[in-house]
Amino acid sequence: MQYDITLNNAILAVDKHKPIEVHEQAILSCDPIHRERRILMKQEIGRMVLFFTDQLSLLAPNIQMVFSALALAQCEVIWYFQHVGIASTKSKTGRVVLVEIDVHWYFQKDGAGSSYS
Repeated sequence: MQYDITLNNAILAVDKHKPIEVHEQAILSCDPIHRERRILMKQEIGRMVLFFTDQLSLLAPNIQMVFSALALAQCEVIWYFQHVGIASTKSKTGRVVLVEIDVHWYFQKDGAGSSYS
Protein backbone atom coordinates (compact mmCIF):
# COMPACT_ATOMS: atom_id res chain seq x y z
CA MET A 1 0.00 0.00 0.00
CA GLN A 2 2.78 2.43 0.90
CA TYR A 3 4.56 1.58 -2.36
CA ASP A 4 1.47 2.53 -4.42
CA ILE A 5 1.13 5.89 -2.69
CA THR A 6 4.83 6.65 -3.16
CA LEU A 7 4.66 5.65 -6.83
CA ASN A 8 1.57 7.80 -7.43
CA ASN A 9 3.20 10.79 -5.73
CA ALA A 10 6.32 10.32 -7.87
CA ILE A 11 4.21 10.23 -11.05
CA LEU A 12 2.31 13.34 -9.99
CA ALA A 13 5.55 15.14 -9.18
CA VAL A 14 6.94 14.40 -12.64
CA ASP A 15 3.76 15.40 -14.52
CA LYS A 16 2.67 18.42 -12.49
CA HIS A 17 3.43 20.76 -15.41
CA LYS A 18 1.62 18.61 -17.96
CA PRO A 19 -1.87 20.13 -17.42
CA ILE A 20 -0.48 23.64 -17.91
CA GLU A 21 1.20 22.63 -21.17
CA VAL A 22 -1.96 20.90 -22.40
CA HIS A 23 -4.03 23.97 -21.54
CA GLU A 24 -1.67 26.29 -23.43
CA GLN A 25 -1.62 23.98 -26.44
CA ALA A 26 -5.42 23.80 -26.43
CA ILE A 27 -5.70 27.58 -26.43
CA LEU A 28 -3.25 27.92 -29.30
CA SER A 29 -4.91 25.20 -31.39
CA CYS A 30 -8.45 26.47 -30.74
CA ASP A 31 -7.71 30.04 -31.75
CA PRO A 32 -7.91 29.44 -35.55
CA ILE A 33 -11.12 27.43 -35.15
CA HIS A 34 -12.80 30.18 -33.17
CA ARG A 35 -11.50 32.83 -35.59
CA GLU A 36 -13.17 31.00 -38.45
CA ARG A 37 -16.40 30.75 -36.45
CA ARG A 38 -16.35 34.48 -35.73
CA ILE A 39 -15.82 35.27 -39.40
CA LEU A 40 -18.64 32.91 -40.38
CA MET A 41 -21.02 34.37 -37.80
CA LYS A 42 -20.22 37.92 -38.90
CA GLN A 43 -20.97 37.01 -42.52
CA GLU A 44 -24.13 35.05 -41.75
CA ILE A 45 -25.61 37.65 -39.41
CA GLY A 46 -24.85 40.31 -42.02
CA ARG A 47 -26.68 38.23 -44.63
CA MET A 48 -29.60 37.72 -42.27
CA VAL A 49 -29.87 41.46 -41.64
CA LEU A 50 -29.94 42.19 -45.36
CA PHE A 51 -32.36 39.35 -46.11
CA PHE A 52 -34.82 40.10 -43.32
CA THR A 53 -34.67 43.82 -44.11
CA ASP A 54 -35.92 43.02 -47.61
CA GLN A 55 -38.27 40.19 -46.56
CA LEU A 56 -39.53 41.29 -43.15
CA SER A 57 -42.52 38.93 -43.29
CA LEU A 58 -40.14 35.94 -43.18
CA LEU A 59 -38.62 36.97 -39.86
CA ALA A 60 -41.37 35.49 -37.68
CA PRO A 61 -41.17 31.94 -39.10
CA ASN A 62 -37.37 32.01 -38.87
CA ILE A 63 -36.96 33.65 -35.48
CA GLN A 64 -35.48 30.47 -33.93
CA MET A 65 -32.72 30.50 -36.55
CA VAL A 66 -32.00 34.17 -35.80
CA PHE A 67 -31.87 33.52 -32.05
CA SER A 68 -29.58 30.53 -32.59
CA ALA A 69 -27.19 32.59 -34.69
CA LEU A 70 -27.16 35.36 -32.09
CA ALA A 71 -26.55 32.85 -29.28
CA LEU A 72 -23.60 31.33 -31.14
CA ALA A 73 -22.23 34.79 -31.89
CA GLN A 74 -22.55 35.68 -28.20
CA CYS A 75 -20.64 32.53 -27.21
CA GLU A 76 -17.85 33.36 -29.66
CA VAL A 77 -17.57 36.95 -28.41
CA ILE A 78 -17.40 35.73 -24.81
CA TRP A 79 -14.76 33.13 -25.76
CA TYR A 80 -12.72 35.77 -27.54
CA PHE A 81 -12.66 38.19 -24.62
CA GLN A 82 -11.91 35.41 -22.14
CA HIS A 83 -8.92 34.19 -24.15
CA VAL A 84 -7.47 37.29 -25.82
CA GLY A 85 -4.11 38.29 -24.42
CA ILE A 86 -3.41 34.97 -22.73
CA ALA A 87 0.31 34.36 -22.94
CA SER A 88 2.36 31.29 -22.38
CA THR A 89 3.91 31.13 -18.94
CA LYS A 90 7.29 30.58 -20.60
CA SER A 91 7.08 33.56 -22.92
CA LYS A 92 8.05 37.04 -21.82
CA THR A 93 5.62 38.87 -24.09
CA GLY A 94 1.87 38.55 -24.36
CA ARG A 95 0.21 37.02 -27.36
CA VAL A 96 -0.76 39.75 -29.80
CA VAL A 97 -4.06 39.18 -31.53
CA LEU A 98 -4.82 41.20 -34.64
CA VAL A 99 -8.44 42.28 -34.68
CA GLU A 100 -10.18 43.28 -37.86
CA ILE A 101 -13.01 45.61 -36.95
CA ASP A 102 -15.57 46.70 -39.50
CA VAL A 103 -18.13 48.74 -37.61
CA HIS A 104 -20.13 49.56 -40.74
CA TRP A 105 -20.87 46.02 -41.92
CA TYR A 106 -24.51 46.37 -40.87
CA PHE A 107 -25.28 49.41 -42.96
CA GLN A 108 -26.67 48.97 -46.45
CA LYS A 109 -25.76 50.87 -49.59
CA ASP A 110 -29.35 52.02 -50.24
CA GLY A 111 -29.32 54.68 -47.53
CA ALA A 112 -30.11 52.84 -44.29
CA GLY A 113 -27.14 54.33 -42.51
CA SER A 114 -25.45 56.05 -45.40
CA SER A 115 -24.71 59.05 -43.20
CA TYR A 116 -22.36 56.87 -41.15
CA SER A 117 -20.53 55.03 -43.92
